[in-house]
Amino acid sequence: MRLSVDPGDRAYFGSVHAVVYLDGKPLKGCVTADEEAGEAFVFAKNAKGDYVIDLSGGAIVKERLQGEVRIECEDWVRREAEARQRKGAV
Repeated sequence: MRLSVDPGDRAYFGSVHAVVYLDGKPLKGCVTADEEAGEAFVFAKNAKGDYVIDLSGGAIVKERLQGEVRIECEDWVRREAEARQRKGAV
């Protein structure tokens, strides 16, 4: 299942409550998570903990993390997200 709160992502689902785990540890600030691809995207931070800004466009840079991804969410969210995937929307 792929789930995203990024309107520009094909798996955009709006604002839903989900907990994403990467290699068994909760992942804070996750923007997009994909269990099958084993990837999650978070907003990148520098050594000071500040968000990294792309100066060419002003957007916050996303960092791709890889590993075992697990998404915990309400059953209806999972059913709807998986139905979208089957239809090819994601």
